[in-house]
Amino acid sequence: MAFSQPKPGNYTLTKFLTLLLLSLFGNLFLFNSLALSQSSVSTLEPKVKKIVMMLNIIKKEYAAGISKGKIINAAEYEESQAFLEQAFNRYKSIAASARNPEIAEALKTSFSDLTLSIKNKGEQIIVDKAVNGINSGLLKEFVV
Repeated sequence: MAFSQPKPGNYTLTKFLTLLLLSLFGNLFLFNSLALSQSSVSTLEPKVKKIVMMLNIIKKEYAAGISKGKIINAAEYEESQAFLEQAFNRYKSIAASARNPEIAEALKTSFSDLTLSIKNKGEQIIVDKAVNGINSGLLKEFVV
């Protein structure tokens, strides 16, 4: 059985169809990649919002537990520490998904600084500023 050479017109059509298929598969791959990115963003969003909510609770618990560097309500002060520990652990679980590793590390440092401020019974304004800074950083970094 002898094979004949492809006709020039058929070769062009074959080439066109091949390029078309490659283009379609490429777009499909791109679409799946974007969908995957959206999926990871949508799974991170509730986690980030939960951390922000917990940090806001910390401000209230701390204000109810500490005044002028003194414990005025031990239960509230302990709750602020417990919420902070949980919020920090939750952050550590998503930190690797941050868009910018340097910002992720800065947020981690901010959590550590906040932990130290609360442990040392620092001023409420310092705790509030630290919480607000972390919240702002979280929302920007994770695009929430």
